[in-house]
Amino acid sequence: MPSLPPQKTPFPVKAPFKISTDLYRIGRPVFGYPEDSIFVLDEHFPTYLAAKLDSLKRHPQHCRCFLPKNVEGANGLKQCIWGLLEKLTAEHSQWFDCDGTGFENRLLGIKLLRNGAISKTGRAALFSKLSQDCWEHLGRLSDVERLLDFVALTFQEDLVFVKAGEDNSKSDQRGDCADCFLVTMPTHWDPQDKIGLDFSSIHRPVADRAVLDQAHPNLIKAMINQGPFFRYNWSLTSVNQLSLNPNLLKSGAHSLADEQLAGQGSLIDRLYFRVERQTVSSFPDLSRCVFGIRIYQQPLAEAVATDGRRIVLADAIASMSEEVIRYRSMQAFAGRLVDQLRQV
Repeated sequence: MPSLPPQKTPFPVKAPFKISTDLYRIGRPVFGYPEDSIFVLDEHFPTYLAAKLDSLKRHPQHCRCFLPKNVEGANGLKQCIWGLLEKLTAEHSQWFDCDGTGFENRLLGIKLLRNGAISKTGRAALFSKLSQDCWEHLGRLSDVERLLDFVALTFQEDLVFVKAGEDNSKSDQRGDCADCFLVTMPTHWDPQDKIGLDFSSIHRPVADRAVLDQAHPNLIKAMINQGPFFRYNWSLTSVNQLSLNPNLLKSGAHSLADEQLAGQGSLIDRLYFRVERQTVSSFPDLSRCVFGIRIYQQPLAEAVATDGRRIVLADAIASMSEEVIRYRSMQAFAGRLVDQLRQV
């Protein structure tokens, strides 16, 4: 069985920094990457899978959030899930298969049947130990929970399912609803706080968000009807882990305190560069879309290994408003980091 491709971490930093609703169409190269697929699989898939499985076992209420009333029905969550699995298969047929009987995940050697049951495929899984751990976890769940966790463990991305309002043909129509979050690696937010909200309400904490509020109706229309799209978001963190759910970080000593970061020493060597590759898969027949969030994280020193990147990052941070600096939890180190980036 062939191996998964190496990971390539994007560096989507532009100066001056600005909040933007830009969506790029899949197939258009951006930041030097071909961007020819919605979903990305790479050599770190088992690391992501293990982290997802651990979160789903320990904190399911923070990772698997859904509105039960929206699962069934002609435009229900279940129909959207099967459409999403078909898209994944079309892009990565060497690892997945989807037909009238169900969906086969060859990485795990597990098949999801159309009736919601699971079975072992009889083929050797690429990650046999993880496969067994996933099998045992899925076997303990209810039918709906099993379906959702199987999907969460199949994609390297986190997923947010969005349902349009009753009449999304109107340019001023809102009423959209995020009715399912399969998110185990959020960046400073908790899916439990977002379930059932519309686009603007979900993004209410975002700094300088006026442009997002203004674009809300047309953006939802495009996401439902015109995808696939992608965009990037980046941030800096002192926490070397995939999940930055604030309600879970509080329960353990996972992060460096602000006062530690404000002390002496090289911030470049102590921080991590974090990127979200955000994708949109459109299902106009279902009046739905799926928002994918793929996390990349690497030591900042590796991300800015060239002088050009150091200067661009320094200029981007220096151009941020105080509100953006606070929203991104960078107030303890932003100024000093800019100085260090420009001195190296």
